[in-house]
Amino acid sequence: MAQDPLCLLCVEPSFPGRLGAVTDWLVRTRGYRCWFASNRISPREFWPESVGRGLELLQYEVGGVAWEPSVPWTRSLERWFCHAHGVWELLEAQRPRPVDVVPARSSGLGSTLFVPGFDTRVPLVNLFDGYLHPRRNDLAEEVADGVASEPNMLREFDRDVSISNMIMRMKNDVICVVAGGGQVRRGLDLEHYGIDDAAVLLE
Repeated sequence: MAQDPLCLLCVEPSFPGRLGAVTDWLVRTRGYRCWFASNRISPREFWPESVGRGLELLQYEVGGVAWEPSVPWTRSLERWFCHAHGVWELLEAQRPRPVDVVPARSSGLGSTLFVPGFDTRVPLVNLFDGYLHPRRNDLAEEVADGVASEPNMLREFDRDVSISNMIMRMKNDVICVVAGGGQVRRGLDLEHYGIDDAAVLLE
């Protein structure tokens, strides 16, 4: 079935970041048009070849704690709002149109928080990715074999599934996909508790 090429508004704190190669491919091979909103833009030698030929860069500004390379966790929310406000100001000033879909990766900075206010009809597809070392950053201390001593103290994958289910119960226009390896190794894993994460379906 033939379909006209889509117009994308990508949002990611860094360019090209994770979405740069994907948007470059869509522009070059599918004829898509893309605006890429970013705060930190890499030197030109790292840009994909479609920049200026269907892929247009838009740089948003940030202030406050967003200038700092890292902040204590107690100031994370403030930092997220700085990025979200920067994207909002850019969209209000530039008014990129038309936009069919907004692929985004906030990278833990909340940069897409106000994007739905820009155009409530446009779907927002957010990529949340992360990696935690299996024996660090847990909420509970671990015993030598890697099993959490308190099974109720959930690890990152568990939190992603739980939060996704909660969001989908609250909003009927949201779809969440949580992906892991064939079997995500965690405290309540297949080896120790007979639970296969690959078989967990979001409700």
